Amino acid sequence: MHLEKIEALYDASARDAWLRFSISRDRIRNTGLSAPALLAQISGVRSTYVEVKSGDKDLRTFQSTTPARLRGKATPYSALRNDILSLNLIAHYGEGTDFEYSVALQRGWPLRLPQLMVSYTILFWLGSLVRYDPHSVYELMDSPDWILIDGFMTQSRVLLLELFWWALYQNQISLRSAR
Repeated sequence: MHLEKIEALYDASARDAWLRFSISRDRIRNTGLSAPALLAQISGVRSTYVEVKSGDKDLRTFQSTTPARLRGKATPYSALRNDILSLNLIAHYGEGTDFEYSVALQRGWPLRLPQLMVSYTILFWLGSLVRYDPHSVYELMDSPDWILIDGFMTQSRVLLLELFWWALYQNQISLRSAR
């Protein structure tokens, strides 16, 4: 699902930041999902979204329900880092040199899969495809799904390293106090 007008909003007096983005009404209609079903798929543990009034009649606009509180020397973007990561954005080149962002929707799945599991699976599939059936990669380049594969390949190196590091840290390292 292609996102439009992605904004990080900031209230300097309250030191709160939150996300706002819009999606074309036609795109939502073409998926066959209702707005609440779409919001259920993109909401994370900390980030839930609600529809707000849009300035453009062709767009539906959504916004975080819980703002991120800026602590210390945090910037709005650092406070929103986890919210942005939980969206599982796919970055890809748009027209010109600007990046555009999309969100992968999971239809027909009984539960949301962890991002690391999805990344491992895609990486394994792409590796197998290149090794055993390289001609099908050329056919995929002409498909509407290529935007997902291209976005994954351009950002997976950094993303996977960060996810591997975090998984290793969470499961393999124990912290101890020492004098």
